[in-house]
Parts: sequence; C-alpha cells; structure tokens
Amino acid sequence: MGVTKNASSELERPALREHTSQYLSKDGNLLLLGVPGSGRRQFIERAVTDIQGTVLYLDCLRATDRVRFVGLLAQSFLAGFGDYVAGLAWVGQHLPHNQVQIDPRTRQLNLVCTTTRTLEQDFLTLLDLPQAVARHRQQRVIVFLNNFVHLGSWDRDESWQAQLRRHLDELPDANYVLGYGLGSGPDLAITTDNNYEIVKLMPLETQLVARWFAAQGFVCTPPARELITRLVQGHLGTCVALARRLPVLALLTETEVRTALAHLLEDLSATFETLLRQLPAIQSRVLETLALDPTLHPQSNDYTQKHSLPRGGSLQGALTALVKKDLLYGPDSQGDDQIALAYQFCQPLLGLWIQQYLA
Repeated sequence: MGVTKNASSELERPALREHTSQYLSKDGNLLLLGVPGSGRRQFIERAVTDIQGTVLYLDCLRATDRVRFVGLLAQSFLAGFGDYVAGLAWVGQHLPHNQVQIDPRTRQLNLVCTTTRTLEQDFLTLLDLPQAVARHRQQRVIVFLNNFVHLGSWDRDESWQAQLRRHLDELPDANYVLGYGLGSGPDLAITTDNNYEIVKLMPLETQLVARWFAAQGFVCTPPARELITRLVQGHLGTCVALARRLPVLALLTETEVRTALAHLLEDLSATFETLLRQLPAIQSRVLETLALDPTLHPQSNDYTQKHSLPRGGSLQGALTALVKKDLLYGPDSQGDDQIALAYQFCQPLLGLWIQQYLA
C-alpha cells in the first residue's frame, strides 16, 4: 500500500501543534502526555520544525543506568551539530579524557566513558552542549526526553533528573520537553511550580481519521469507512498499521477491512499473549472482562456480580494499575471530540485481540 513514511504527520492536530510551537519558541518547558502510539516524537519534531528549531531526542527507556545514560545523552546532543567534525572538536575541548567512536554508517558520534569516577562531572559538562549546538546552528534547541519516568529506575532520589531540568532551564537558547505516558505522568499539581505547559495527545477525532484514510487513496463503502473508524478508535499508531495492511482496490468493503485486521492481529498475537501473561492475574482478568463486555462503570454492583469480579480495593487497585500502565484510559480521560474514554483500551488492537482470541 502507498502509505508514506511520514504519513502519520497528517494525522496531527494543527491547532495544538501551533500552540505548542509558539510556546516552545518562548523558552518554555513542556510536559507531553500520550499513550504509546499517540505520536509524541512526531508531534514535537514537527512543532519544532515550525519554529525552525533543532530537536535533540533521547528515549529514556534505553538509559538503564548512569553510564549508559551519559553515553546516550552525549550521542543525542552531539547529533545536533549535524557535523561530526564539530562534535569531535567539542568533545576534545570539554571531555578530553573520554573516547569517541564514529558510526561508519550514520556518522553519529558515540561517547565511550573511560571511567566512572568522572561520570557526574561529565554529565554536568554535557548539559552545556545544547547551548553550544544552538550557537553553532543559530537555532533554538529543544531537548526531548521521551519516557522520562524510566530514569527513576536507577535515579531513585531523582537527583540527576533535578540537575538535568535545572541546568537546561538556565540555558538561554535551549529548553526541554519531558514525554510521559498518559497514565504515568507526574502529579500535575506539582508542575505549576516548575513553569511547565502541559499538552495531552488524546485520541484523534473521527472525522480527521476518515479524511486521512481517504487522503491515502482508500475509497470505502460507507459500512467499511464506519468499521475502520470504529476499529482504530482515534489511535494514530493503529491508523498507520491498519492502512499498511489494506489492499489497493477500487472500492474497499467490510470484508477487506476485516481480512486486513485479522492478519494484523495474528502478527501481534505473540506480543499480546506475553503481555497478558506478565500482568498480575487480577489485572489480566479485568482487561479480559472489559474487552468482552465494555463499560464505563466496572465497579458497579451489577457489573461485578455479572462477571464475579472482586469488589472494593482489589478491583480499584487493578484498574488504577492498568491506567498507570497505559493499558486503559482513566475515568477523567476525554478525547478530542469530547467523548468520555473511561476504562476504554488505550491500544485498540489489544482489546480487539482479546475479543477475537479469548471470547
């Protein structure tokens, strides 16, 4: 199918992106919330492009300890020069005791920390690098630290995280974006003391999804178009995944859509099965129940009696945990088209897989 590599950018929210671009251009810091597959990285990259800035991106999931974090941070920041010669010169001047490797394929620079004794000082030195990139490129620099919460797996007292935020905040031509899952973000009340703007990437409006599929060249019967929008539930990643499976036909019917969905779910089956097995039994059971019998009120007496679910704290604990893991939307979640999302699946394909494979 002819879905372009950057086709997901057309699924973005233009008004929200414009607001975000204007805010980032004024040296503001951003807290970006969105479930996996909501397009956090693409959203920020395009917002920064709108202000002709530079994004330094790091997925904190990859930073499993201090040494790896410093190495990945250096790789991300040095890539901002766009010129590995300039990056080598900066390292030679500021971190001469470390080694640098050049990837022969990508020409990216990889910092090899030769000793842990200087690790904290190297970290602080690196935090001046975004300002050097800004001067080199004559552009505003945005440091995007996605999945930021995972730094807490080794930075228990949050001292490194605090130093990072404080130091970047002092740079005149650089600011930062912290990316979180929708359910795993920090206490939003705390952010008012840290000069954050909070942006949430909620499910896309149904009309936008329908227009996007039409723009990709899919001509659908009305039932097929309705089925597509109902299946993807405004989830950007699911839109792109399904579009890549749909056949090129003069007219798509429900049959072709269901066939494409079946192939997609089959490919994801092992992943979803592993996910369910790794969850505590009560959480897995709650997920399965909500997939087979969706409700906005899983704690109601009628619902718990119907499905023999536990009442009180154990059920609430399971629901809260599933929200924090970005498997379910919380009770206060609301989509772009003002539809309540309470306890719906964040990943629509997971709910569909449970319906079809565990019914």
